[in-house]
Formats: sequence, C-alpha cells, structure tokens
Amino acid sequence: MKHGKIISIKNPELRKIRNNLRRLNKEAVWSRHNSLRIKKNEILEKSENNPTDTDIKAIQRLNKEQSDLRVLLKFSICKCGMCNADDVDMVWHAGWGEWWCLKCFKEEEEIIVPEDKFNKGVIVHENAEKPCHILKWCPYGVLVENFRLRNMDSKYTCLVFDHDCPVFYVSEPISESTNLKPQKNRNLKDNLRN
Repeated sequence: MKHGKIISIKNPELRKIRNNLRRLNKEAVWSRHNSLRIKKNEILEKSENNPTDTDIKAIQRLNKEQSDLRVLLKFSICKCGMCNADDVDMVWHAGWGEWWCLKCFKEEEEIIVPEDKFNKGVIVHENAEKPCHILKWCPYGVLVENFRLRNMDSKYTCLVFDHDCPVFYVSEPISESTNLKPQKNRNLKDNLRN
C-alpha cells in the first residue's frame, strides 16, 4: 500500500459503526489473549510449577498464539500503531508497516524534516562505509539522534537507532596517517559548535 494512504469516514453514523467494529475486534483479541493466559496458569498449577516437556511445549504454543494475536492487532487498522487511538481516521505508514492516526502521522512528518537535523540533511559522503560494520560497535551512540530520520529506511539509515548514520553527514576522507590538510567542505552546513 502507498505511504500516506488515508482511510477516512465522514458520515457520523458510519464512523460510529466503524468505531464499534474496531472495539469489538480489540475485545475479541484481548478476550482470547486472556483465555490463553488462564490456560498457561492452569498448566503451571497442575504441574505444581515443575512442568514436564509436554507442559513446556504447550506453554510455548500458547505464548506463540498470544504473541501472534498481539501482532495481528498491532498491524491492523483497529488502532493507531503509535498512540493506540481506535476512534479516528487512519493513515498507512509504509516505513513501519502500520496504520497510524492522522495526528501521529503528522507529528512524525514534522520530526523528520531534514532541515531540522544536523547539516540540514545534506549528505557529504554518499559512499562512506558505516563504522559499526568495521568496528563492530557504534562510535556515535546517542549522537545519531541529531541526524536525519526518514519515513522509509535507506542505505543511510541505522537499523538500530532509526536515524541516518552520521558518517554520511560529517565524515572527511582524512586520518592521522594522511598527509593532506582538511579542506572546508561547502556541503557541510553546520559545525559541531552549532
């Protein structure tokens, strides 16, 4: 589905029906989830908290079914994937693969504006290699939060922190063993002091 696709209902009567259907679906999921929890507790009580292999397999199966139910609900249009609102129009967020309410979708659009991030979202070294791939650890840590966010992951996105990796915005092709002196990069819009 296309990112930003809105499912909107204008008629107040149809909205009421939609909201009731969403709540009915949510209640059915949580009712089933609760009955699975009760079954797990019964198995544990029956085995006096010393479950056999058969009991453990049954508990694992029940845990998986509970997890599947939560995933189905999370990715359904019954509630916002961010704030859990269930009585509003929804927008498809392709980056997360979830339905979000209009409010959360708009707030994220404002957060991901490149101009509000370090270096105004301008990439200065497009073919840089992410340092974590070389070092096996991230040299930036929470600094990545000052760099661009995107609706959809790209080759620049850090799959752990969801922001773009700073290496694409602030790296320079020099090191301590390089004899070259750093040149001012015209693409670099901010400096660390700012």
